[in-house]
Amino acid sequence: MYEPLKRLVCRLLKVEEKQPAPPAGPHDTFQVFRACPAYLAYRLFFWKLYAAVLALGVLTITVVLFFRQRMVCSAGGSASGTCHVQGRRFLHHHSAEL
Repeated sequence: MYEPLKRLVCRLLKVEEKQPAPPAGPHDTFQVFRACPAYLAYRLFFWKLYAAVLALGVLTITVVLFFRQRMVCSAGGSASGTCHVQGRRFLHHHSAEL
């Protein structure tokens, strides 16, 4: 199941499936660097942190704008006692002033 997915991804990214052959020359002239498996977890941690902060920001702005619209609607409105928000009619209550 893994191999067909690997072939598809390699084909889409135009990458060869096999590792490249080492360059010509003495064996001591080149090194192969392989990252630690924990490096992926390290990089994903910061990606997840970024996504969480972004989602929290979007959620905060959405909630603030939602309640701001509701406060504006309840504080003002038309003389008939209704408030129109995106095609919907909401009744709002006027408080008695002393």
